[in-house]
Amino acid sequence: MNRRWLTAALCVGIGLAWLPFHSGVSAQGAREAPRAGINDSWNQLIATIGVLSAGHLYQSYLNIGLLADGVAKGGHAVDQANPLLDSILSVIETYDRELTRCSSARLADEDRQTMNRLKQANLKLLAQGQALKKYWAQEDVRLAEKQLEAYEASRVAAWQAVREILTPLPAAQPKQ
Repeated sequence: MNRRWLTAALCVGIGLAWLPFHSGVSAQGAREAPRAGINDSWNQLIATIGVLSAGHLYQSYLNIGLLADGVAKGGHAVDQANPLLDSILSVIETYDRELTRCSSARLADEDRQTMNRLKQANLKLLAQGQALKKYWAQEDVRLAEKQLEAYEASRVAAWQAVREILTPLPAAQPKQ
């Protein structure tokens, strides 16, 4: 896909990714309360990009955790896991750059706040991955314990941010 089209899609979709979470779109894509005045195709595009953004955050969190567990349990050597972690971090960094490029777009305040939440969650994932790299690189046992504590703190912070993105607001209930 042409990079310009990809960037445009990310700017439009990620900047408005709040829609699926604020308008009752479930993970299965069922729309309970469509936004008035916007056609169904546009709603579907925004919903899809929102779900993809949430999927990126969740999958990145899982990938980092699976690598950490694989090394901890002896399934992977650090020298095997490091290139995999580098590729995960590369995707996270690319997503961050694209969100930053979208920051100049004209967005409603609520849209901008949601884009900032996506960016903050993504940056927490980046911090988690970087903390894991530092832990793996540390040879001094005492310092390694501190790095492990730093990794664990960043893991918890990343999960909290990702969970907040994944937890949709309750849909408006129809009046009885």
